[in-house]
Amino acid sequence: MGLTDGPSPVEVEIKFDVLDRRAARSDLLGDDLGGLAPAGPALRVRLVDRYLDTQGERLRRSGWAARIRTVGAASRIQLKQLGATDKDGVARRRELDGPAVPGDPVEDWPRSFARRRLIQLAHGEPVAEILTLRQDRLVRRFGDGPGALEMSLDRVEVLVGDEAVGRRLILELEQQDASDETFAHVAAFLRARPYLSIVTTTKLAWAADLGARGRSEDGLPLLTGPDLIFRADDSTAEAGRRILRNQIRRLLDRERAVREQPAAEEIRRLRVATRRVRATWRTFGPSYTGTRPEQIRRGLRRFWRLLTNVRDLDVLLARLDAYAEVPGTDRHDLLQNLLATVVERRTRALTALIDELPSSRHVRWIEAFVDFVESPGRGVVPVEPPAARRLQDEVGGWIWSGYERLLAWEPLLPLADVDALHQLRIEAKRLRDLILVVTPIVGVPTGTATAGLVGLQDAIGAMNDAAVTASVVRAYLAERTMLTPDETRAAERFALAQERQVAIARRRVPAAWRRVTGPAGRRRIAQVIGTI
Repeated sequence: MGLTDGPSPVEVEIKFDVLDRRAARSDLLGDDLGGLAPAGPALRVRLVDRYLDTQGERLRRSGWAARIRTVGAASRIQLKQLGATDKDGVARRRELDGPAVPGDPVEDWPRSFARRRLIQLAHGEPVAEILTLRQDRLVRRFGDGPGALEMSLDRVEVLVGDEAVGRRLILELEQQDASDETFAHVAAFLRARPYLSIVTTTKLAWAADLGARGRSEDGLPLLTGPDLIFRADDSTAEAGRRILRNQIRRLLDRERAVREQPAAEEIRRLRVATRRVRATWRTFGPSYTGTRPEQIRRGLRRFWRLLTNVRDLDVLLARLDAYAEVPGTDRHDLLQNLLATVVERRTRALTALIDELPSSRHVRWIEAFVDFVESPGRGVVPVEPPAARRLQDEVGGWIWSGYERLLAWEPLLPLADVDALHQLRIEAKRLRDLILVVTPIVGVPTGTATAGLVGLQDAIGAMNDAAVTASVVRAYLAERTMLTPDETRAAERFALAQERQVAIARRRVPAAWRRVTGPAGRRRIAQVIGTI
C-alpha cells in the first residue's frame, strides 16, 4: 500500500484573543469582512485535540508538535512545525496530515507522510498523550473560489480528565486558498479591531503551562515558564494581564519564603512584590470589569495592610537597635520596656499575617488571581473607537499624568508637613513603578529617569520612618505611667533623636525634588515617553 495524504502546503494563520465576544460574533456572522463577502453560512464544529509526545519530549525538542484531531467519529494525525510569529502576529508553519486510529499503536495506523514523520521524530520511543484541548468552533469561509479564507471563533478548553482547567476565546484567521494580498488585507482589518489582541504563542504552549500548573507542597499554585513578553502594540488589557502574571509569580515566590522563614527581610521583599502588583493593578485595573477583578482588588488591599502592619514595626525595631548601638546614647537596658512593647505588637501583627497565609480566604484570592492572569480575554471592558486600546496609545499619557501629579506639589512643598510629604512619596513611587513596568517597550534606558524618583522617595522615606517612630514612642510614653524616671527619660531622648532625624531628612527634600522636576528631569521623562 502506498503513502496517503501527502505533505500539506505551509499553513498561514493569525490568532487573536477575543476581548468582546459579541463584537467578534457580529463580525463573523456579518455580510462583510474587510471587503470580502461570506462564501456560505457559519458552521458549528466541536473538535477534540489530543497532543502527543515522547517521555523525553523528542517532538518538542525537534521543533514539532503532534496532535490527533477528532471531529465526530473521524480522527486525523496532524504535525506542525513550531515557530515564532512575525512582527504582525502571522505564523507560517509546515503541516503534515494523515489518518489516525486513537488507541492503536502508531505503527498500525494507515500509512501516510504524517505517520512516517511522527515515527522518525520519536526515534523509537513510544508516543503518548500529553494534554487534551476541546474546541467549540464557529467557522465561516469568506471570499470566492481561489480567494477563500477561513475565520473561526474558538472556545478552547484545557481538559484534565473530564474537567476543564482553563478556558480561552480565540479568533483565528487562516489563509487557506486566499492570495497573500487578500490574507494580509483581512489580517490588517482584524488587527485594527478594538476587541482583538494578537496571540504570539500557540494553543499548545498555553495549554502546556496550564497543564503543568499544579500546587506545591504549601498549597500555592505553581506558575511555570519564563516571564511573558508584551509589546507596545498589544491591547492595554492583555499587556496588563501579562505583566500581572509575571508579578504574581514573583509574589508567590516571596510568599513561600515568608512561610518558610518569616524574617524581617523576607517580609520586606514580599511587601515590595505586593506593592508592585498593587501599582500595576491601579494602572491597568480600569481595563477590567466583573466580580473577579473586584475580588482581586479587595484581596490586594487586605494583604497589603497585613504586611504593612508588620513592616512598620520592623522599621521601628531597626531604628531602636541602631540608636542603642550609638556611643553616648542611653543604655540598652533602659529601653527594654519600650523594646518589649514593640516586639509584643510585632508578634501580634506577624501572627495575624501568618494565620492569613494558609487560610481558605487567602488561598481563594490567590487562585482567583492566578486564574485571571491565565485567562486571556476574561473580564475586559469593551472599547469602541476612537478610544485608545493599545498599550503604546495610553502608557505615555499615564506617565505624563503621573509626572503632572508630582509637579502639582511645587507650590505646596515649602509648607508641606510630614503627612503631606508622605503622599508626595506615594506619587513618586507610583510613577517609578509604572516606568519600571513598561521599560521593555521604552526605546531608551530608564535608569536615569527612575534614579531621581528613587532619591526623592528615599529622602521623604527616611523622614517618614523617623516621624512614625517618634509618634509611636510619644504614644507609648502617654500610655505607660509605671516607667521609672530613667526609663522615661531614655524613651524621651529616643523620641527627640527621631524628631531631629525628621528635620535633617526634611532639609534634603528640596534638592531631591529639583533633580526630578528641574529641566534635566523633565527631559528624561519626555525621552521615556517619546521612545515608547
